[in-house]
Amino acid sequence: MISAAAVAAGMAALWMPEVPTDGETAAARVERLGVLAESIRGAACEVTASGEWPGTEAAMAASLVAVGWHESGWAWRVHAGRCLPWECDAVRRGGVVWHRAASPWQLHTTGDLPPEEWRAIVGTGLGPTSRAAHAAASALARSRRHCGQGPRWAHGMVSGYATGSVCRWRGAASRVRTIWRVETAIARAAR
Repeated sequence: MISAAAVAAGMAALWMPEVPTDGETAAARVERLGVLAESIRGAACEVTASGEWPGTEAAMAASLVAVGWHESGWAWRVHAGRCLPWECDAVRRGGVVWHRAASPWQLHTTGDLPPEEWRAIVGTGLGPTSRAAHAAASALARSRRHCGQGPRWAHGMVSGYATGSVCRWRGAASRVRTIWRVETAIARAAR
């Protein structure tokens, strides 16, 4: 079983700038990133143990870290549900901005994530963050089953996650490189 410390090491392998518009203190950011690491660890262990994810816990944790980092940069305002008008897949209707995506993994409400559950993934606490990590892990597992067969499974999985259905996406390569980098850091930390 992977540890939250190993996941945190994977997160630390990425350049994570402080987002100046967030107003989050350095100490609060460290604490929040710890909540993310524990939530990612829990989700990776759960979907692997249940058989929902065919790979290793480390591969799922690395996938969650990479996707979350690319989707939100771990910005506090996105994690807290306080997206700026152009973030979180915003649309403008009648002069009102609606955010269609929530959580660091930018999840949308779907048949697998109904509106009441989608609203429950907003927030920086352990509960909402764990629910969001699990929903993202389940979405990644579905994308891998649908699109991620063979040696290039990560490309298909990331493409399916990013597009919602298409198994080829030109932005996949960058995210896949991030997955491998994070998974290597997690493996080193787990030794």
